[in-house]
Amino acid sequence: IPRASPTTQLGGTSAAEGTGKASEGRKNLATAQASRSFRRAFSCWCRGGAREVRDVRLKVDCKTPLAIERTLLRWMRSTVLLASLSSYLVSAANPTMQLNGLLLGLVAILFVALPAHSYWSRSVELANPKSEQPKVDRFLPTAMAWSFSIILLATLVVS
Repeated sequence: IPRASPTTQLGGTSAAEGTGKASEGRKNLATAQASRSFRRAFSCWCRGGAREVRDVRLKVDCKTPLAIERTLLRWMRSTVLLASLSSYLVSAANPTMQLNGLLLGLVAILFVALPAHSYWSRSVELANPKSEQPKVDRFLPTAMAWSFSIILLATLVVS
């Protein structure tokens, strides 16, 4: 492949003249970019706020629905253990143990409904994604801690 001489690369001018035109072209390009960014910032300021950003469609990772299902299954496994303990306590002869079993049974029913609702709402969110950061849901663990605390308090009061 034949190489072009410096004069033909720069449009038929000499190397000294071409270097001056290239640096002048770079200055013009920098000035044009600066004026565009200034116009953009000034128009944003004139409108009274930030530029309007389009809502970008989120792409949901294929692992996310499976993670939501695994979380539901873990809650259900805990609920089965809680219901088993509840039925054992209800079958005892001691009224205090029966009360504890009844309270644990109510909590077990609660922990069937709450994770199922959470699973349903997150599934709906995945079907209609919006570009926002997902929120961390601490309601179920907090509700479990409070319910066990209330059951322990009820046990102490009855005893």
